[in-house]
Amino acid sequence: MEYENFEREIKNNRQKKKAIIRQIEITLVVIGVLILVSIVLCLTVFNKPNKEQLMKEGLTDYFEINDEVGNIESEFRGKNGYITRDNKEKAISAVGEYAKKLFNDKEIKEYNVTKGQSVWIQFNSGIEYVYVPAVDGMDSSEVSTYQPCLSTYDNDLQKYSQECVDQSAENIQNTLEDYKFTNNYDNSDVDIEKLSDIGKNKIVIWHGHGGYSEKTHSFIATGTMLDRNAFLYDVDYYIKNIRYTDEYLNGELIFTNSGHVAVGYKFFNNHLSNIDGCMIYLGACSSGVDDTLAKAFLDKGASTVIGNSGSICTTYNLSMIKTIYEQMLCDTGSDNHYDTIQTALNFAFDKNGKYCCEEDKSHPIIFGDNNFRLSNKETDKTLNSNFVSGKYLICTGEKYICGTAALPFFINRYNQNGLYGHFTYEDYTEDNYSLRYNAALAGEYLGYLNAMAEEFHLENDIRVSTLSRYPDVFVMEEQDIDEKELWSGLEKALRGACEQFVDSRVKEGEALKADLLDKLDAMLSDVDFIEERSPQIMKEYRTRLEEKIQEILGDRQIDDARIATEVTIYADKVCVDEETVRLRSHIMTTKDTLLAGGSIGRKLDFIAQEMNREANTILSKANNIEISDIGIDLKTGIEKVREQIQNIE
Repeated sequence: MEYENFEREIKNNRQKKKAIIRQIEITLVVIGVLILVSIVLCLTVFNKPNKEQLMKEGLTDYFEINDEVGNIESEFRGKNGYITRDNKEKAISAVGEYAKKLFNDKEIKEYNVTKGQSVWIQFNSGIEYVYVPAVDGMDSSEVSTYQPCLSTYDNDLQKYSQECVDQSAENIQNTLEDYKFTNNYDNSDVDIEKLSDIGKNKIVIWHGHGGYSEKTHSFIATGTMLDRNAFLYDVDYYIKNIRYTDEYLNGELIFTNSGHVAVGYKFFNNHLSNIDGCMIYLGACSSGVDDTLAKAFLDKGASTVIGNSGSICTTYNLSMIKTIYEQMLCDTGSDNHYDTIQTALNFAFDKNGKYCCEEDKSHPIIFGDNNFRLSNKETDKTLNSNFVSGKYLICTGEKYICGTAALPFFINRYNQNGLYGHFTYEDYTEDNYSLRYNAALAGEYLGYLNAMAEEFHLENDIRVSTLSRYPDVFVMEEQDIDEKELWSGLEKALRGACEQFVDSRVKEGEALKADLLDKLDAMLSDVDFIEERSPQIMKEYRTRLEEKIQEILGDRQIDDARIATEVTIYADKVCVDEETVRLRSHIMTTKDTLLAGGSIGRKLDFIAQEMNREANTILSKANNIEISDIGIDLKTGIEKVREQIQNIE
């Protein structure tokens, strides 16, 4: 018995030892795991890149990837550097395949291809990048205009853009005393800072580039540019971009293949201040594919937002902006109030077409209040004089009824500038209304009243005077205007005014032509002087050089070849033969164009720019006081010519 107890005790002790050992082993394992986890956490914390490092990585990725995107895109560009409409999908697909490869190689975090629109890429740093093909012809109580990409258009489109956008703002200012055209931002002026402080009760007209992706929704390009050299070597530029690191990492600011920093709904949601009462016109491609971007403005207090449903032609986009704001300063109804945005948009559709082209079928869309007006004040139903200048002509032509009481005459183009004026007539006489008796409606009223009397056993006390007071039994109707009779009274006066207007314009044009020809002849004389004087300068320089050498070296001789070499080098630096030949050619072309006549304003403006470029080169090479003086005279003359050319259609 004692032996059995002893044996049992030994077994129990062994089991206790094993349990203790097992507990120790488990404890050691747990401690080891905790130590390992701590080490990993420490390494993660200490090795985690800071925001500045992420920004650097993002910019490095951007410059490298965007360069490769540019190489891929080059295969689909035309001679003008833009992608044709037929190649748009091919370019997006090719860049999408490149993004797919980057993702598979773990060189980017994520990507998305939005068919027909864009390729979205998120770098490993978290910064977002969007590729939008640059398709040929595609595109953006104060009035503010924002044109961040104005310099990306050719000279003609820049001029037309300013005419449509800036002129619309000026028309609003000149028509409505409550508005002042205070902010006219172009190119780099449209920076990130300005977009967070638009203000209240403003009319914002935006024209520029934009795009859409399923990840970012609609976005618009700012005037802030990403420049590799500036980032590497310009400290101020580096600091300015680094300060927006959070915005880049959060997707509020977006890299684009054009180099412009873009903004979307995330930026405006987080940074835009109160904009109560504002009207925002986003004249940019794909700015209204969905309501996400527009809602960011509406949530901040904007009354109405206009965006484009897809990629939009630049000329159509600008024409819609111009027409809509012109029409919002008119009254085409009978209520003596300025037109609503919806009425103006419908009118613009009738004038410019429902959409920009058959391929894209894009058009402006209203978000928010479609009954928004620029002013709730009454109009005087007269033609706004701000829309009339020497370029407009009132003459016989198409007639268009714009309202029940107004008779505007929209005029055919007098020349090839596409501008028109209109004359508005309103009949204030009292005999243009008539009384109409609606017998059928009165019969229905009487029938129902008789039925009621029988059904409810009531006395039928219907009299003529009672029945006549029911709605629409008697109505006042406005009589149709006899356009032929009206035109017979207006035609003689308008035709006489038009003839006088044309005569005055012809006289003004002849005087302008004579003045320009005189100025051009004076410029030719200056060119003649420079051509005659230039060879003499070489001889004078050689003489001065020899005298100086003689003064320094005395009787010692110097190789003539050496002197000739120095003179040749000097001659090459100051030679303006090429410039004078081109300048003379430009002057003669301008004279020939003036004498030929026609719609020549834009052509002459371009030639004047070229003349100014040659004059600047002559001045930069001039090492002679006489030629410098003549060069200044040339620049002065060219500037006077350019000012006069602005008056030519």
